[in-house]
Amino acid sequence: MAKRSRVVDENDDGNELEELSQQSDASPSAKKKARTSGARHAMDEEEDEDEEEEDEEEGEEDEDDEAFEAEHSQYIREQMQSQMNQKGGIAEAGIIQKVQLVNFMCHTFLEFELGPQLNFIIGHNGSGKSAILTGITIALGGRANSTNRGNSLKSFIKGGCSSAQVTLELKNTGPEAYKPKVYGKKIVVERTIKDQGSSYKLKDYNNKVVNGNKGELNAICDHFMIQVDNPMNVLSQDAARQFLSASHAKEKYQFFLKGTQLTQLSEEYEMITTNIGSMHDTVLRKRDVLPELEAARRQASQRFKEVERARTEKSKLEELKKEYAWALPVAKEKEVRAQEVEVERLQSRLPQLDEKIREAQGHHDFASAEINRLEGLIASENEGQAPLKTQKEQLLASINEAKSKLKALKDQERQLNANVSELRATINDFQGKIDAEHQRRQVDNTDKYASIEAAIASLSAEVETAKETERAANAEYQEMQRQQQADMAALDDLRQEVDMRRGEALNISNHIQQMQRVQVDHLSAYGQNVTRLLDDIARERWTERPIGPLGRHAKLVDPKWGPVLESVLGQTLDSFAVFHNDDRTKLLKLMKKHRCFNMIIKPGQRSFDFRHGEPDPDFATIDRVLSFDNDVVRCIFVDQNKTESSILVEHRADADQIMRSRPANVVNCYVLRGLFKVGGVGVGSSNQTLNAHRGAPRLTTDVANAIAEAKHQHQEANAALAAAQHRQRDIENRRMSYERQIQAARTRARNAANTQRSCADRITRHKDEMREDEPPNIGAMEDAKKDTEDEYSSLVQQFEGIANDRVELEDELRPLHQQYEEVKRALDSYGNERAKFTTELDTAVTARITAQNALTHRNKQMADATAKLEAAKQNLEALRVELEGVIAQAEEFSERVPTIRSQGEIRREITGIENALRTREERQGMSVEAVTAEYNRASEAYETAQRTVKEMEVFIKAMKKALSMRMDKWLEFRKFIALRAKYLFMYHLSNRGYYGNITFNHHDRRLDLKVQTDDQIATQKGSREKDPKSLSGGEKSFSTICLLLSLWEAIGCPIRCLDEFDVFMDAVNRKISMKMMVETAKAANGIQYVLITPQDMANVSLGPEVRVHRMADPERSNARA
Repeated sequence: MAKRSRVVDENDDGNELEELSQQSDASPSAKKKARTSGARHAMDEEEDEDEEEEDEEEGEEDEDDEAFEAEHSQYIREQMQSQMNQKGGIAEAGIIQKVQLVNFMCHTFLEFELGPQLNFIIGHNGSGKSAILTGITIALGGRANSTNRGNSLKSFIKGGCSSAQVTLELKNTGPEAYKPKVYGKKIVVERTIKDQGSSYKLKDYNNKVVNGNKGELNAICDHFMIQVDNPMNVLSQDAARQFLSASHAKEKYQFFLKGTQLTQLSEEYEMITTNIGSMHDTVLRKRDVLPELEAARRQASQRFKEVERARTEKSKLEELKKEYAWALPVAKEKEVRAQEVEVERLQSRLPQLDEKIREAQGHHDFASAEINRLEGLIASENEGQAPLKTQKEQLLASINEAKSKLKALKDQERQLNANVSELRATINDFQGKIDAEHQRRQVDNTDKYASIEAAIASLSAEVETAKETERAANAEYQEMQRQQQADMAALDDLRQEVDMRRGEALNISNHIQQMQRVQVDHLSAYGQNVTRLLDDIARERWTERPIGPLGRHAKLVDPKWGPVLESVLGQTLDSFAVFHNDDRTKLLKLMKKHRCFNMIIKPGQRSFDFRHGEPDPDFATIDRVLSFDNDVVRCIFVDQNKTESSILVEHRADADQIMRSRPANVVNCYVLRGLFKVGGVGVGSSNQTLNAHRGAPRLTTDVANAIAEAKHQHQEANAALAAAQHRQRDIENRRMSYERQIQAARTRARNAANTQRSCADRITRHKDEMREDEPPNIGAMEDAKKDTEDEYSSLVQQFEGIANDRVELEDELRPLHQQYEEVKRALDSYGNERAKFTTELDTAVTARITAQNALTHRNKQMADATAKLEAAKQNLEALRVELEGVIAQAEEFSERVPTIRSQGEIRREITGIENALRTREERQGMSVEAVTAEYNRASEAYETAQRTVKEMEVFIKAMKKALSMRMDKWLEFRKFIALRAKYLFMYHLSNRGYYGNITFNHHDRRLDLKVQTDDQIATQKGSREKDPKSLSGGEKSFSTICLLLSLWEAIGCPIRCLDEFDVFMDAVNRKISMKMMVETAKAANGIQYVLITPQDMANVSLGPEVRVHRMADPERSNARA
């Protein structure tokens, strides 16, 4: 080991390969190859030193093994004891749960489930036991020749069948499960064999195919550490017989290396050693080439220095070519600048002409506005006069109709007065005759009449009392009904007021919410999604970017006018202004995308002078109470809403007075208190109620103050709502009280009417009694008098009705006369005003014609200047396009080079330098470029070879170091496995009372068994160890089983299969072997055993961990040849 450490630390690269080969004593073939490779490249002295070191290490090997055993023997014994004292667990993944064979070898169909720990498959010879292990090997991807049962897969197909199928179910639970989300709790491996080949199907727990590639099966086996071709995992029948009966020491050692995968590692290390040797050979070859490459570089360097002087001239030539390439763009740039000056000159004329056009347009607009104003005034005069004439005619007709009705009523009064006087005289005459007759009759029947008349008088008094009671009850009923009707009307009004107050409170609440949203996003006042619309407008490309919302560019100078301006300006505040049709189409698409319905305005003129159309400075116009940060927006408001000629007034009375005076340049008048639009001329004025703005304020800058004011209004609205609801409840309660009083009055009136009828009937009976003694003429006179009195009463009532109608007609006539006089005076005043307006209109028409002629002349001048400007711009654009082309060509050649020379001057200098360079190249036979390229190639070849040699030397050194470390680990691993197998072998032999040992000769690659039985101890005294050849067949098989169990502990595969392990054993050895295997299986953690035997299991003590599967005798002659 000391020698190996020295070799690893060695820095001599030439000796490292040979030193590394000395460490490979575990593999003689690898050591031999390494030694051969080293001899091919190293010196004779190094070879002698290697042979001496090898001899020294062969002597040191035994000492190392003894030291290793002394160091680790106690630990291994303790580990073995700990494992034997604990019960092994069941594997959660990687073991076989079910095996199914279809048309495989001698089986038509075979299926059984395996236990998780120890499984015995028993049956007579030829029952197909071994076919199960063969099926497991084939299903897990094993080769046909590894089973020793056939040379090809099609040999496993049952005779007479076209295909065979082997299916395994692997357990797949717990933390070590393979892709549990894909396969679930089990993995089904299905391999189908046909004459043409075989195929795989990997299924999940629902028997759904997941994959069909063998690569996935290999990944599953690697994950579960299943080594299907490892002879120690699945020991076939032939291999078991050979291993148990006829294996030699070297075969056992080879079996040991293959089963523990040490052979595979050794072969890989051999291949690495060979590759390192090849790399070392390559490095030596490259070292030999370096001097030649360096000489070639020196020669190329000399030639390069000779032409270096020519490089300077060539560099100058390149600079001249660059200057030549940029000479034309510089000349074109001068032409472009001259044309730009011309365009600027023509452009400067346009503002002057535009100012003159605006001046002419201003005069024209002023004249047009004056004409419109005067025509409007004349139209207003005509419109105002027409309704007055109609009103006069209507009033005159009403007056005449009322007079006719009044005359008819007076005639009726005179006729009724004559009839009433005549009836009154007739009644008096009848009464005189009746009284005279009564006086004559009183002398004879005084007592009788006195009693009857007293009764009649009493009943009449009672009737009068009942009448008074009925009149009082009816009067109270009518009064209560009148008050109830009044309350019903008031209740209807209150209900409307409650609804109005509730709606007002709700509107104010919504208004507050809108203003609160404006505090967060001030653009929300102009509509939904306006913020996102403006973001898209900012990102979009426009001919001229739209302006909007227009309200963003207007601010209130006096906040008190906010409510009326929000109503008057309306949609204009939310609008957007565009100046081109393409931009309008693009903006409409964006508005549709964001569901914004703001109005789009295309201004006729961007700006104009409207000062000539403003009213007296004492008036507050809309334009004067607003400040604008954009003149175009200001002109849009003037054009759309006539803001320069619309005045603002606080009170309606002042507005009426102002508009009646017809102030100049005042088109509209808006009232703040109550939100009215006042207009019209003459004695009256027309009024129009404005709709209040219900949205968030757009002109108010102090939103917080507006919110506070709105909250105060909301409180007042709620208070008014509560008061109205309180009055409504009071009236409802009073109406119910009136209803009760009305019912009581009706009851009293009915009772009084009943009393009257009763008394009247009694009076009639008394009078009939008196008439029995009267002569017939008195009764007739009484009836005639009564009829005359009834007719008299009817005439009196008619007269009273006619008198009331006459008074009403007289009351109606008085205001009609007053209105008629007022309308007449108003019509007289229209004539003078209309004549005045007509004269002013003629003057304004003349002024507009003059302004129109001036405007036409200025527009023609502007058109001519614009045409010249467009031609100059087109010429400039053509020059710029041409300039861009020549610049692009020059930029392809080089970066910009300043120059003041023409192309001809530069061309002459270039020709001179090219002729000089051509002469030098003819002298040297090579161009400057060729010499430079040759020098670069030689330098690069030398530097690349030198760098490659250094990199490969570093890599070889790292590979040697890594391989040395891995070889040390490999040797230690081999020693540990061998030592553990030795102690396990001794332990298993002790179960039979035997003693033995395993001797590993790693140098000669031998594994020797020494076994001593009890009878050998008795007959061969003095030596406890004996060669196994002296043992009987059963003892030899038992010893080999002990060796196999010992070696099984060194592998990690969860599945271990053994075929006919007890074929040469007697009953005693078989029983002990069985017990030993059962105990080993019980103690093993997560290991599944499948053991095949033709023997019966009747005499073997089994536990719950052991499952026995008995095979039925199959039919013969069914295997495929």
